[in-house]
Amino acid sequence: MAIDYQKLKNRKFADVVQTYTARDTMLYALGIGMGMDPLDRNELPYVYEENLRMVPTMPVVLGTPGFWVKEPDSGVTWQSVLHGEQGLTIDRPLPATGTVIGRTTVESIQSGAVFGFAGQVDGICRRLADELGAPTVVATGGLAELIAPYTTSIKQVEPWLTLHGLRVVFERNQ
Repeated sequence: MAIDYQKLKNRKFADVVQTYTARDTMLYALGIGMGMDPLDRNELPYVYEENLRMVPTMPVVLGTPGFWVKEPDSGVTWQSVLHGEQGLTIDRPLPATGTVIGRTTVESIQSGAVFGFAGQVDGICRRLADELGAPTVVATGGLAELIAPYTTSIKQVEPWLTLHGLRVVFERNQ
C-alpha cells in the first residue's frame, strides 16, 4: 500500500496517559546500567527507594503512541523506517512517580524529521573532520534550505549546484 500523504498529514493520535511508579523508575535506571557499580554513590538515588530520583532520559519512553507506523492504515513500509535522531529538552526534573500525558502531532513528527536530518548531517561532518580535517559543507537539493539553519556544519546553501555542474560539463564539451 502506498503512503497517502494527505491521510497521514491529517492523522490524529490519541493522547496517551501513563502512570509510572517508583518500581518503574528504578527498573528503567537498572535497565540502562545504573547500579552496576555498588560503590558508585552517584547512581544510588536512581536505584534505591529512599530519596528516589528519575534518570533525566526516562521521559523519552513515557507516553509514547507505540509503533504507529506498523499499523496497516499508515501506508508506511515500517521495515524501511530509520530512526535517525531523537532529542530531549529538560525544563525541570520529573518526580520519581507520577502521571504524564503524551501528545503526538504531525507537526512534532515533521520537526523530528528536520532535526533528525540535521543531526545526521552534523554527525557525518564530525566524522569527516576527524578523518580529513574540517570540511567546507555546501548543501544542495530540494530540502537544503529547510535543513541548513538547524545544523552547525552547513556553511552555504546552493540549491542549483548540480545544474551548474552539468552546465560546466556541457560548456567544456562544446
